Amino acid sequence: FLVVLYITNAIAQFEVLKILLDDLNELAISNDEGKNEGNIKEMIKSIVERHTELLEYLQLLQKTFSSYFFMDFGALIFEKTVTLFGIISVSYSSSF
Repeated sequence: FLVVLYITNAIAQFEVLKILLDDLNELAISNDEGKNEGNIKEMIKSIVERHTELLEYLQLLQKTFSSYFFMDFGALIFEKTVTLFGIISVSYSSSF
């Protein structure tokens, strides 16, 4: 459940970036005679900072949960192997 929460948070941050980029586009289109250049520069700076923070967050998620998924996958393989061994052993012993 925790993994889903973190991934949902990352997706929401991507949506925020998309909205900010759309706002930047509208501001750039309405920039007559350079009236909004200061606002555009600040908005670009804010978008780059948010993007950098999001990349750092995603790298942290990758480092944190890659070992978790590896262990989870290993446990799943072990569980399937033991179950298969049990099924084969029961079916083999019942054939005698």
